[in-house]
Amino acid sequence: MEKAKVTMRNWEPYVYDGEYNLSGTADVHPRLGRNVYVATTSTLVKASLEEDVLIYETRNTVYHCPLKYMMVSPYGNVVQEYREELARLDTSENALDRIIAAAAKMSLGEPEDTADEMVRKIRALQETGQQEIAQMEEQEKQRLIEIAGKYEDCVYIEVSSVHSGSKLVYHLGDAVGIVNPGVHIGMFQDSVLYMKYATEEDPCALDFRYFPKE
Repeated sequence: MEKAKVTMRNWEPYVYDGEYNLSGTADVHPRLGRNVYVATTSTLVKASLEEDVLIYETRNTVYHCPLKYMMVSPYGNVVQEYREELARLDTSENALDRIIAAAAKMSLGEPEDTADEMVRKIRALQETGQQEIAQMEEQEKQRLIEIAGKYEDCVYIEVSSVHSGSKLVYHLGDAVGIVNPGVHIGMFQDSVLYMKYATEEDPCALDFRYFPKE
């Protein structure tokens, strides 16, 4: 059976004790849904770099990771000592290792005049990539708003992840907008919470939540 192909954006690769992982936002994931964050993939089968795209293949999925869509500020949750260790993978013959090394150097703030070829390539590609990502996000926002606009006094969610939530669009009176989900840790059970306070620009207030385990 042919494996599903997924394009990733704002992605970053990891390696810990020889175990590789990939995280980022998937355009359409066969199991998780559309425009959904993938925190961890299944075990890596093989990886290659083809025309500035990292092809990251797992047991069930082939992730296409354009260098231009790589996370601009990677490894925010990785301690500096380990980032320095990852940066030393720049001499590896493995393309994935060299990409990880470049990400580590970017996170350490390596100056442009001393950056290696992979870092310079990624940074140059990201200038275009970030513009494309912003355009895609704006198009997705307008698509959702258009759907909610068809109904009076509604909230609309295309649920990709029940436990972490997906964007909510509201159309309440004349007010239309988008609220990102948050996870509220409750005493008895957690909930996915959408909260918006009224402002001068948008006097609409919103407090909506659901309980994934009910």
